[in-house]
Amino acid sequence: MNVSQLRDLTLKLINSFSSDGELIPPSDNADLKLAFNDFLNTAQKKFAEKDKIEGTQIIVQPPLDVGEDATLKLNPLPTDLTEINKVIFLDSYGNRGVFTDYTIENGSIVIDTGYEGTFFIYYYKIPTDLVLDTDTPQIKEQYHNYLAYYCAGEWLMASGQQTDGIVRLNQFDSFLNEIIPNTDDSSNGITNDTGW
Repeated sequence: MNVSQLRDLTLKLINSFSSDGELIPPSDNADLKLAFNDFLNTAQKKFAEKDKIEGTQIIVQPPLDVGEDATLKLNPLPTDLTEINKVIFLDSYGNRGVFTDYTIENGSIVIDTGYEGTFFIYYYKIPTDLVLDTDTPQIKEQYHNYLAYYCAGEWLMASGQQTDGIVRLNQFDSFLNEIIPNTDDSSNGITNDTGW
């Protein structure tokens, strides 16, 4: 479902639930269109906090930044990163495995020196903002409709229809609470040395 379809669904939810039975005047439709993407992006981020979106970054050494404290700094981590899922290291001999000997400092992964090879960083990311009418949310498709409930609730609240808005926002929260978080640590089938 794209942004335009979600906006249409939001209008249906707003109009179908209005306690006074009135349709939104055309001028309000234009106002909703202006505010809609902000509502939608907030809703998408709320879903992504629970049902995490995976991203991957590959860092090959060199280039590397050798610090004065005899560490390697792999720069930079992705700007959309929320948390690291796992790091896989592939050395120059073809050996690979889960790598845990790192810290995060100022947007970089910092590791001890002595590692030469490729680091595959699997991470959870912030979804990209939806801008165009043809943009599609990055959360799982089965959750797309739920985003409209948040947008309808926020719009109703902003329009002075607090009771109706709270009902729609509560429905959104109940959908959100039913999600089983994506905690899969087997990104692309990688579970251990032999399974990669």
